[in-house]
Amino acid sequence: MTRTFLRGIGPAIWRYALPLPPSLNGAYATVMRGKTPLRVPSAGLAKFKRDAARALLAQKRPADPLRGKVQITLRIERTRGDLDNRIKAILDALKDARVIADDRQVEQIDVAWCDVTEGAIATVEARG
Repeated sequence: MTRTFLRGIGPAIWRYALPLPPSLNGAYATVMRGKTPLRVPSAGLAKFKRDAARALLAQKRPADPLRGKVQITLRIERTRGDLDNRIKAILDALKDARVIADDRQVEQIDVAWCDVTEGAIATVEARG
């Protein structure tokens, strides 16, 4: 995994190193509770959530979650699967670590494969 650190690049731009998120294909399993099917995170998604929380907590974050509109730039280690299936896990990790208040405030996402990164780099820019 890449180094787990965060640099405040300015008062409104933050960069985070994260582990490689799992693809959402297979990120949830269906288990039966009696006769009721229940969707639960797969082992891979649960591990990512734990590792991402640990990585984000080790990095400097805003004192309070960013509120208002934000722009997210993601650079993700090139691997098999679809690039877009990895976005939601990262947004949820940023929300769970209180970097952003809610992923509904994301108004723009720029995402690309990256050949030099191990895991993912998320840059969060407050827009107001």
